Amino acid sequence: MANLLRAEGRKLIRSALWLPVLASPLLAVAWAVVAGPARAPAGHLAWATLFHVAAFPYALLFLPLAVGVMAATACQVEHSAGGWTQMAALPVSRLGVYAAKFAWVLAAVFVSEALFVAGGLLDGLVLGAVGPVPWADVCATAALGGAACIPIAALQLWVGTVWESFGAQFAVSAILTIPAFIGLHHGAALWYPWDQPALVMLGIAHGQATVAVVAGYGTLLLAVGATHFVRRDWAG
Repeated sequence: MANLLRAEGRKLIRSALWLPVLASPLLAVAWAVVAGPARAPAGHLAWATLFHVAAFPYALLFLPLAVGVMAATACQVEHSAGGWTQMAALPVSRLGVYAAKFAWVLAAVFVSEALFVAGGLLDGLVLGAVGPVPWADVCATAALGGAACIPIAALQLWVGTVWESFGAQFAVSAILTIPAFIGLHHGAALWYPWDQPALVMLGIAHGQATVAVVAGYGTLLLAVGATHFVRRDWAG
């Protein structure tokens, strides 16, 4: 497994995977610089308010879209260079390949979350946020937001192994993001994967119910995607 992780890492480091990792938090913190002062007068903007302002577009739009791009990018090398056929001819574990790709996508998500926190701190210094930085809440929110992306990452990776068209996969990701805006405060939002990062990062939903739904969706989608990947005739 370690060898597969290194092999995937070498491919992805040279890919465009890191573009959405950087772009999604950058867009969010740029939005916070513009929208943050509207929430409080100069010198009265609290850190919690600032992070909440940045988290709204990040968790509801930029991050879910970025996860889709990350998952699609993780499969583009194989799609463009006949990599799936080569994989089928090698004595490697297909399940291991799938797990390695998913691990790298998830790692990229958490790197994006870390950059979101760092960008929020920079915003606060620029805007003169007051009070102590709520480190525990900020870090916990970022960690939960990353974990809440597991179902999206699992579904998008599965789709990425099947579809060769990067544009088609991005279009589907964008379309699935739209209902998240409409139903964010609806009770059914807990069951919609594209709403789950926003629910936890904006403090709309917490607790065992959220964890159970995310874990259930993530496990199911990973199992279905991995099973299809292992059983598919890639040499055909």
